[in-house]
Amino acid sequence: MSFQSEKYYQKIVKQQVAQYNSLTSEDEKEIYLRNIISRTYYSCYLHCRDTLLSNGVLEEEDLNNDSSHAKVINELPYGLKSQLKQLKNFRIKADYINDSLFLPLRGKPGRGYISFASPQHFEQILETILSYQCSP
Repeated sequence: MSFQSEKYYQKIVKQQVAQYNSLTSEDEKEIYLRNIISRTYYSCYLHCRDTLLSNGVLEEEDLNNDSSHAKVINELPYGLKSQLKQLKNFRIKADYINDSLFLPLRGKPGRGYISFASPQHFEQILETILSYQCSP
């Protein structure tokens, strides 16, 4: 299984969500939460990217620069676009912001609004987005 595969990241998310509740240290929980957020985003992004490529909406050469994530997101239907944007914002916070990260996490209000009160919610949004065909 390629590390660039949505299934690879999906497997990691499932494993870490299952382990999260048995953790006792708040520091460990934060580490797991950051990983769950990041891997959830990448699994969803890769699914949407691969679906758009296979449907001919995007070409490989469209994705060979720094704006490849934005190009994928902008081709999605509105509700899915909004959810993936919010996941990306959560992922940026999880990967780059040193402030404490804790639940609940709330996205921007509006259509496609997402909020996470538990790691299981990330697993649920992952399953939901992976069921979409992603075409506009």
